[in-house]
Amino acid sequence: MNRLNNKGMTLVELLTGLAVSSIFIVSIYGVFISGYSLYEKTSALGNARDETDYIATMILNEMSEQKPDFVEPYSNGNQKGVKLIRLSDKEVESYLIRQPDTSDDTYIYFEENKIWIDTITKEEKETYGSAIAAGDEPELVLEGETIQILTASDQSFLQMRCSSQACNGRESNGIIELELAILPQNERVAERMNPVTLQSSFGF
Repeated sequence: MNRLNNKGMTLVELLTGLAVSSIFIVSIYGVFISGYSLYEKTSALGNARDETDYIATMILNEMSEQKPDFVEPYSNGNQKGVKLIRLSDKEVESYLIRQPDTSDDTYIYFEENKIWIDTITKEEKETYGSAIAAGDEPELVLEGETIQILTASDQSFLQMRCSSQACNGRESNGIIELELAILPQNERVAERMNPVTLQSSFGF
């Protein structure tokens, strides 16, 4: 007849088992945290790229709709960007074609980590005169939902690159360069990475 062995685990065996289990648990937890952090960062960067592409597309669409005759740099305090100038339609008077000295002006600029798009029409100028300024009633304000747009120290900018050596003011053709320095809105992800810079350029 077999006798059951009622002898329990010794203290040394128990401590050894706990130590081995702890090592496995810590290793598995480390792998899980690393995998989750990588997933979180990859997801945040994917969303950031999609949103940045959307912002660049909105600016390009605005330029296409305006069809500016001239572009010039724009700066007013913290507002920095470009001004699109679309001249008013020409008038015919007694067989003479005259170009009115009026225009619709569209301002696209960075301010307070946002991109502002504001058009001041010739009618608004005639009605309000100098009382109206860029940013009073903007058509569109672009700000990140999943990203932070970094504008301090000109990290992000919208500027002209002219066909000649330097832009001396109003230009009828050239390149508008857009550079966005961004970080995810998720602070836990943002604090572990450097700003991501995305560049686009548009011809005019």
